[in-house]
Amino acid sequence: MDNRFENKGKDQNVAQGDGAIAKQVNVYNTTPPVEPPRQLPPLDACFLGRDKELAELVGQLHPGKVVAVCGPGGMGKSALAAQAVHKQEHFPDGIVFHKFYDKPGTDQALQTIAEAFQVQVKMKESLATAVQAVLAGKKALLILDGAEDAENLKAVLDLRSTCGVLITSRKRSDAQGFRLDLKPLEDKPAVDVFCEYSGATEDDASVLGVCEILDGWPVGLRIAGRYLCITDESAADYLRWLEQEPFKELGDGEHQEENAALLLRRSVAQVSKGARLALSVAGTLAFAPIAREPVAAVLDGDDRRARTALNELINYGLLEKQEERWQINHALIYTYARSELTLSRESLERLAGYYIDFWQKLSKTGLRGYALLHGEQMHCMHLMKACLNKEIWKEVLGLARVIDQSGGDKTVLIMRWTAARQIGERKDEAWCLNQLGQIYFMGSEHTKAFVCYRQSLTIYRELGDKEGERVSLNDIRMLQTVSFVIASGGWLWRRG
Repeated sequence: MDNRFENKGKDQNVAQGDGAIAKQVNVYNTTPPVEPPRQLPPLDACFLGRDKELAELVGQLHPGKVVAVCGPGGMGKSALAAQAVHKQEHFPDGIVFHKFYDKPGTDQALQTIAEAFQVQVKMKESLATAVQAVLAGKKALLILDGAEDAENLKAVLDLRSTCGVLITSRKRSDAQGFRLDLKPLEDKPAVDVFCEYSGATEDDASVLGVCEILDGWPVGLRIAGRYLCITDESAADYLRWLEQEPFKELGDGEHQEENAALLLRRSVAQVSKGARLALSVAGTLAFAPIAREPVAAVLDGDDRRARTALNELINYGLLEKQEERWQINHALIYTYARSELTLSRESLERLAGYYIDFWQKLSKTGLRGYALLHGEQMHCMHLMKACLNKEIWKEVLGLARVIDQSGGDKTVLIMRWTAARQIGERKDEAWCLNQLGQIYFMGSEHTKAFVCYRQSLTIYRELGDKEGERVSLNDIRMLQTVSFVIASGGWLWRRG
């Protein structure tokens, strides 16, 4: 999953850089938590046919050991890992769970670990140093799910100290110790899984035929099974349809997304328009639990219709309920919804309007409101990118203004700068350039910082904004002073 922002507009000298999110200059100090973290991944409702693999995995998990579960998409890696973790008693210092699917950055993974151990912000120390310190000598378990999407898995593993690590990945190369390769289910377990989801109790020949075409692929068996359960279609009819469709062999995993799309199109064709819109909303936002209200916003503010739509998707096995929130229950389903069920311009405008209003209201309620907003920030980031792709500039600008008022997030700033430039918000454009300059300056990218400061100064002068001009000039002078000191220091050191 590629979360990088590509700037396709003019003046790319400002925004292109290396495409990576600037690392925050936060410094952390550790305070012992009241009790060890216990972040357990959710258990799959139907877990069959993996007893041998489960026993092997449980036996391998120990402090200080790196264990990987590898296999193609939809093979049940995360489900197996969840079962194994729930049986663990070897990690007295806690369990930390991080999913790379929507948070691929190294700092994002380290932030998950830091927050789990209640690491507090302090000056002059890097996040990596703080995580290394808090993990030193600990017998904790780090679960790193979807490592094929990780920006730099090794950078996270290098800080683990004596902790155990459980990795799930489509890439065998991510394994750095014991590796368990998951293969398709054999005939009998595959039939058991399909029957569990479909409720099929007769016509064994058709059931077996479906399972053979699906090649024992767990996620395919689940999608097909739930479809039959809800539609009351016979296994024989489903088999006839499958025999006419280009379902591809699983091989080394190269056809998983195509196969999932094939099965999902048949399921999605059966649900209501409201349910399809709800799935589109879930695919537009982050691969994480969503509230009912954003769905209602797209469905003309109809809360009852939103609840009905979400429950309909649960019945088809496309979503799962997590307390008062809903989530797409597999990465392949999320990929399908994101790529094939894109929201219209009008729906994106409604969704953005909801989040802008939501953010403005909660930001006025103090610490409790900010805690709730923190959980929605990743959803807003994905929504901004979707609006950017549709060139809905006003909504991009509105979202950026509310979710990053301090201007400390490089990715948000680049999107905000692009939108401001497109709709002629010159003052906002100048402010973004100045903030980008500060980020580049803190990252010791002085040439890029100077370009941003100069462009910001030019705009402020065109607008006659004396205060903005003063700020930009001060920033330029500071940058020139620091650059001179660095250059002089290097010269004096060489002379000495």
